[in-house]
Amino acid sequence: MLTVAICGAGGLGRNHAENYAAIPGAEVALVFDVVAEAAAALAEDIGARATTDEADLWADGIDAVVITTPTPFHADYTIKAARAGKHLFLEKAMATTLDDARAVRDAVGESGVRSVVSFVLRWNPLFETAKALIADDAPDGVSAEVFGVMHEADSIVVDPHKHGLQPYGCGCILFRDPTVGTLYKHDSPYTYFSSSELHLGEISLECSRAGASAVALWATQRLLPMIRGGEFAQGLAQCRDAALSLHRHLSHDERFLTMFEPELDIVIFAPRAATSTEVTRLSRALFDSAAALDLHLALFSYPATLLATTWPGVTMDSETVACMRSCLMKPEHLEWSDEIRRLLERALDAAVHKGN
Repeated sequence: MLTVAICGAGGLGRNHAENYAAIPGAEVALVFDVVAEAAAALAEDIGARATTDEADLWADGIDAVVITTPTPFHADYTIKAARAGKHLFLEKAMATTLDDARAVRDAVGESGVRSVVSFVLRWNPLFETAKALIADDAPDGVSAEVFGVMHEADSIVVDPHKHGLQPYGCGCILFRDPTVGTLYKHDSPYTYFSSSELHLGEISLECSRAGASAVALWATQRLLPMIRGGEFAQGLAQCRDAALSLHRHLSHDERFLTMFEPELDIVIFAPRAATSTEVTRLSRALFDSAAALDLHLALFSYPATLLATTWPGVTMDSETVACMRSCLMKPEHLEWSDEIRRLLERALDAAVHKGN
């Protein structure tokens, strides 16, 4: 029997805990989180013990530790687990700096424990298809030499995480020199900064590029052609059902403001407030509190004049209003609807409390 401890009781922690609990020969014995309520809630649901003392993670009787804390804490917990002789499952990203990543590598290598970083896209059929298409022996593939010179580019636009059928690609720009990101000032529904910090290798600037959309559409169609009622169509339908479900819930919750019914998977909403300035403040606070719970939303600014009739109860005392944007782009989001709503409500409570 493999005895597992969950380090971080947010959304990903719950996901992994439930998966491990369903595996024959594995037992989730411990749930750790610095927030006692979060640890207790998850532990109760899966029949484990809750703790806020990280020393319990390294104690005898624990065979493996699953690291699902916010990313800035990954390296610290991973190094401690490795030195304690615990096998490891580490959620991406491995670390936030190259030095920390090297320290993790060294600690795991010296300890001899087994470890894996959850870069799930390495098993994504779209990525496997793309890899096959650039193989030198692929009859209709692209020469690997083209990809061999990518490091010479100043920036690369990628679109790895969308369906591939949106009219505009919504991916990210990877800069060889990330400091150039400070020269950009974009703020629209499709082009925006997701953080005030520059995260090399993460999404720091999302962008609309026709080229990214074309590549995504091409790669998608190689694996999942557009067939009415087919596998791809069913996946899109589940995504839309998830978005509609969330929109209906928010529309009937007096704590939230909504706009239009989603056409596919994007839900636009905001915390309810008396003025547009207060809506913006609460939206930004909700963005931060949701991220702390591993519920990652997006912010964008909407012209206040266009919202005056949609939200007649809100006094528009600013030119723009910051709103929330949630993309339910995975079929699994339909199954996670209840959990998404639960986390969103917790995050709103934290955002409101922060401002009081």
